[in-house]
Amino acid sequence: MNNTKAAAIHTKILSEVESKKLLQQAGLPVVPNRFCKSTEEAVLYSKELTFPVVVKIVAKDVVHKSDIGGVVLNIQTPEEVGNACNNILKALKHEELEGFLVEEMATTGLEFIIGSFKDESYGDVIMFGLGGVFTEVLKKFTLRAIPISEHDAKCMIASLKIEQLLQGYRHLPKVDKEKLVQVLLQFGGKDGFLTKHASKIKEVDINPLIYNHDGVVIVDASMVVYQIENELSL
Repeated sequence: MNNTKAAAIHTKILSEVESKKLLQQAGLPVVPNRFCKSTEEAVLYSKELTFPVVVKIVAKDVVHKSDIGGVVLNIQTPEEVGNACNNILKALKHEELEGFLVEEMATTGLEFIIGSFKDESYGDVIMFGLGGVFTEVLKKFTLRAIPISEHDAKCMIASLKIEQLLQGYRHLPKVDKEKLVQVLLQFGGKDGFLTKHASKIKEVDINPLIYNHDGVVIVDASMVVYQIENELSL
């Protein structure tokens, strides 16, 4: 009888907290945030942030937080942070509640999507496109196999054909394309986050990435990663 070890591959959906932490560690511009286990901790941490802030529920089996009242926006004071946390607790009474995500509220701007997935023909693919209300209406996005070069990143931006928006449309700020190029390279370039961890990541969804008067910032993100466990086969 021979004992051999076979690798069992499973996938895991990372929480917004976990996803943002990984992206932040990779040097990507994530909105200042912290996971807080209690209302008291959330209030205390909020004092280190620039108001207004956002409070979000963190729970294992909650994906669409806004749909169940698990997101409170435009909070102006630490006292309001405490009220928001308590109101969420009263409304949800959620057994799987892990805590709260407290983060600075990004100012409005032009919203983009950056994502990745695995393609049977091209391997790991990076997606870049318009986010927010433009996502479903205009369906403007572009794809490239990783790693991408600086030239690829510039072509991805140009291929969206949104020059009018990039030049500062109505209330939107004029976009410094080089800042978008750098974010794309940080994510899918030769030394980018996705390129370094491609074997461990099934898909990534960064939506929205906001370009506002302060620069570029990731507001929401999620990931699906691989988990490999050794199982004994007889």
